[in-house]
Amino acid sequence: MISPRFNAVRGCLPVLVLVALAASITGTPSSAAASAVPTPAERTLAREVLRSLIEIDTTAAHGTQVAAQTLADHLAKAGFAANDVRVLAPPDQPTRANVVARLHGSGHAKPLLIIGHVDVVEAPRGSWSVDPFKLTEKDGFFYGRGVLDMKGEDTAVLMALMRMKREGFKPDRDIVVAFTADEEAGTADGVQWLLQAHPELMRADLAINPDEGAAGLRAGQRIYYGVQTSTKRYITYRLETHGKSGHTAIPQPDNAIYKLAAGLTRLGAFQFPIELDDTTRAYFARTASMESGQSRADMIAVSGAQPDVLAAERLTANPERNANLRTTCVATLLKAGTVENALADNAQAIIQ
Repeated sequence: MISPRFNAVRGCLPVLVLVALAASITGTPSSAAASAVPTPAERTLAREVLRSLIEIDTTAAHGTQVAAQTLADHLAKAGFAANDVRVLAPPDQPTRANVVARLHGSGHAKPLLIIGHVDVVEAPRGSWSVDPFKLTEKDGFFYGRGVLDMKGEDTAVLMALMRMKREGFKPDRDIVVAFTADEEAGTADGVQWLLQAHPELMRADLAINPDEGAAGLRAGQRIYYGVQTSTKRYITYRLETHGKSGHTAIPQPDNAIYKLAAGLTRLGAFQFPIELDDTTRAYFARTASMESGQSRADMIAVSGAQPDVLAAERLTANPERNANLRTTCVATLLKAGTVENALADNAQAIIQ
């Protein structure tokens, strides 16, 4: 399985979006954004930054210290003063490093804060068709752990910020960028810690997280760029069953593993009710224009004030649409037994 990808040909779009956003917020004419297309040198540097970030293992076991210093070094080379680029970590967790950088504006408005995490999920090599910690470019796409979530976005934000600095862009408010740790592993030493330990650096009028939303691609062409108003929250449950232990030569009817499996089978067949809100209605109304046939008709049918339940059920055949339309529940981890020739007296499953 090849995991998340980032378009190599049109990967400069987030830079253009951020510069355009800064221009619109600060009142700078929109023509400023039109000139934001990266130069060949900037594209080369962006690839190098992405390559270096991908090749730094920022899983929970390794932390973000090296990646944070790499980002800080690039900002320093772009002309940011030392007191405008802070590498910060909890005293008891020095490997959970964060970077907070500030581009000074005129101060006429409160700051804009952009947040992007640098840590990534574990990447067992056996699950990948390429080395997850080496940037691979293939058929116009980049492959590697974190290319999409979210070192590709971090690179785009960094490149936009450095270009603003080099070109002397002065918005009517400070633009603060926080490259953070610990988003994938629990958030305690990332954004949460920064807000508690350094609130003066994080105060802002508006916060944007490029981790959410995404670009939709079809036949190599970007057809939309998503903006999320909110995100689903999760709750973790542990299901646990107990049974009588003993030697496998004498199986017992009270089997912890079978009891857990039966419960998980019921859970796998369960469906929560369809739910829509203003965001999901608007999403299906707009997305319908990019579809055809039954999918288009069903999206239109669920976007109105009186949604068609049967149309919604048809849409849920697609896992992504299903997650748009209802609460989901799925088993992610299993644990049972200690040796192969003894009956497990306990079995556990983690459910999210």
